[in-house]
Amino acid sequence: MRDLPPRFLLRKLLAAQVRRVRNYVYAVAGGRPADDVKALVRGLLHGQEEVGTALKADDTLAPLLREHISIATEVVAALAAGDRPAEDRAYGRWATNAGQMAGALGGGAKLADCFRQYLRYVHDMAAAAHKKNWPEFAEQYRRAFNHMIRVADMLAVNGKESGT
Repeated sequence: MRDLPPRFLLRKLLAAQVRRVRNYVYAVAGGRPADDVKALVRGLLHGQEEVGTALKADDTLAPLLREHISIATEVVAALAAGDRPAEDRAYGRWATNAGQMAGALGGGAKLADCFRQYLRYVHDMAAAAHKKNWPEFAEQYRRAFNHMIRVADMLAVNGKESGT
């Protein structure tokens, strides 16, 4: 992967991360054993580290990237448990985290809005999985995937993949 131009490296990493999110959501919705789910979370955290490396994450961004995954697991778990108040609290923290990540990347409101749109796709994917609505799950995955490819391009155009 090191031979890829930065734009395509970021696309590859974000695409892989969206696939990991899909697999995690599917595992939770399908009632997979806790050890399987924990392994998927470890994969998500590793993927975030790879994205952080590509973005040359500093001491501000790196913890936000890790926190993003932690909060995402809370949102999915609360949704799966049918705990709407916990889901809403976690989702609010997740949206705040997205804004903080955008700020750390110097992307401002437009990037924050893009990150928050991705959160909506992931949330809707998880909600569809919880309801066993697999066509909707697949549609939300498609939207999330395509959206993150555009985010990768946005970061590349803004020079963020090189940390500048």
